[in-house]
Amino acid sequence: EKLTAWTVVHLHGARVAPDSDGWTENAFLPRSVQTASQHSLYPPQPRSMMLWYHDHAYTITRLNVFSGLAGGWVIRDPEEQVLNLPAGDFELPLIIQDRNFETKGDYLTGRLMHKVETDSDKFSPASPTDTPPDTAEFFGPFTLVNGSLWPYVPVEPKPYRLRVLNGSNARTYQLFLV
Repeated sequence: EKLTAWTVVHLHGARVAPDSDGWTENAFLPRSVQTASQHSLYPPQPRSMMLWYHDHAYTITRLNVFSGLAGGWVIRDPEEQVLNLPAGDFELPLIIQDRNFETKGDYLTGRLMHKVETDSDKFSPASPTDTPPDTAEFFGPFTLVNGSLWPYVPVEPKPYRLRVLNGSNARTYQLFLV
């Protein structure tokens, strides 16, 4: 049997109509399987912001986001332009996510590993008719910024604008500049 992958775009922070919100059941399937399409409309947003979008496919959202099907979208407006904030090379959108990578000895292989809670008592339905609970939250030991492990950006002695977005599953961060 041929397996079919689907995607659903879910956008956090935007003002959109409910039918464009990326509900997990609003699947986009390949044309060979689906002849009609779901169209999402993202109208102009009322103000400047950084939005977070990700695949929201039913039951596999965490795996798809973990694999990199996610990103940021910077919206600008005229009011922001008047503020004369740092822009271009002096504006750094930063998406922070935690990941786990396979290791062999003292080095990373680069292979993603998604380890989750395995205590079956916590995640088994109470009875056969119950819906199984969600998979446990994930806390990876490695922090990526814009998909890079231990990133480095040379900067000039000038003001910068940082747009920071936490794209981790459950981890919170206390950030500071060094």
